[in-house]
Amino acid sequence: MLFAKPFEDITELTKLKQKYKIGLISNTDPFSLTPVLEKHDLTKYFDAVVLSCDAGVLKTDPKMYELCLQQLGVSKDECVMVGDSMQTDIEGAKRAGIRAILMDRKDRREYDEKVTSLKQLAEVLGG
Repeated sequence: MLFAKPFEDITELTKLKQKYKIGLISNTDPFSLTPVLEKHDLTKYFDAVVLSCDAGVLKTDPKMYELCLQQLGVSKDECVMVGDSMQTDIEGAKRAGIRAILMDRKDRREYDEKVTSLKQLAEVLGG
């Protein structure tokens, strides 16, 4: 995972962060994601980071979202999950009562609310 590189549109989070609080939730072990976040200085984009290895639950469990909401200080109604996995991200958010937007970079899946780039996200969010 240390060879992982962020998508070029990651810088769009800087613009989004001016208007929104941004949280990261991830199903991960204690050794994989944190070094990548540090290596690419990605933590600056997030107001909260909730990892399954620390939380003791996966993204399919509403508790994962509740932990992130608490850290961000927002309600479910103020939150949107943007994720690329229908099973864990989209369905997990729905179980938690949170609006979900599919990140479909290759534009291959059908879903009512989806984006193919972070550049589209501000428009979909209404600003």
